[in-house]
Amino acid sequence: MSKTAAPSELSQLVEHVTTIVDDAKTLLGQQAQLLRAEAREELHHVGASATALATGAGLALAGGAMGGVALVHVISRVTRLPLWASYGLAATGLITGGAAYIRRGREELSRVELLPKSAEALQENLEWLQSPASP
Repeated sequence: MSKTAAPSELSQLVEHVTTIVDDAKTLLGQQAQLLRAEAREELHHVGASATALATGAGLALAGGAMGGVALVHVISRVTRLPLWASYGLAATGLITGGAAYIRRGREELSRVELLPKSAEALQENLEWLQSPASP
C-alpha cells in the first residue's frame, strides 16, 4: 500500500510546485504591468512639470519683450521717475512672475518618483525566485 501512496504524494507535490511556479509567473507579469502603468503616470507628471517650466520661461520672455517697453513708459510717466528706474521696476515685476512659474514647475518635478514602488516589489520577488529555497 505504501508503494501506491508514494507516486500519489509525489504527483501532488509536483502539482503544488507547478501551481506555485505558475502563480509566481502570474505575479511577476502583474507587477510588470503595474510598473509600466506607474512609469506612464510618472512620465505624465514629468510632462506637466516641463510644461509649467516652459510656460514660465515663455511668459517671462514674451512679457519682457512685448510689454516691457510700454510698461516702462507708463511707469515713467505716472511716477515721474527717470526712464532707467522705470525699466528696473518693470524688469523686477516680470522676473518675479517668471520665477513664480519656474518655482511651480520645480515643485511639480520634485514630486516625480523615478523608481515606482512596484519596481521595488518586482525586484524583491525576482530575488525570492532566484534564492536557493525557492522551488
